[in-house]
Amino acid sequence: MAWKEFWRVEDDESMARYKKGKGIHAGAVRFTMTFDLFRGGNRRQLGHGLPLHLDWRHRGRTGFISAYSNEEPAEVEARRRVSAGKSNVVIHWIGVPELKGPHRVEYRQVRRLMKDLGKKIPYKAYHNSKHEFVFLYYIPEHCVLKTFCCN
Repeated sequence: MAWKEFWRVEDDESMARYKKGKGIHAGAVRFTMTFDLFRGGNRRQLGHGLPLHLDWRHRGRTGFISAYSNEEPAEVEARRRVSAGKSNVVIHWIGVPELKGPHRVEYRQVRRLMKDLGKKIPYKAYHNSKHEFVFLYYIPEHCVLKTFCCN
């Protein structure tokens, strides 16, 4: 079975958090949106929520979980957080099996999704968005392969 790798940086202030035995859960899970831009109010919800998620000044909870498709930017971000004095900085190595059907884990590349939504990526987030993907609501426990402590 094929699978895709991701790396997620997290610290004590992260909105989406890993919980042992449960996986990684987004800060807000009360919404019912999907990545289907042509279904119901998804385009409106995604178009409102994703720019907020990408705006680092916005500290509200969203239904998104960010991860990188490349290990290097995750390591750079982890070092930045450690230098900024953040506590309990970790990198989660995530492996997502490429399944079809209802048990698949859905994710989208940030630049592509924002383009499809007709939205601009905030200036400060643009560089990181090159390798950034977002997941909706949660990443299952079985997909979190290993956690690396950074401080």
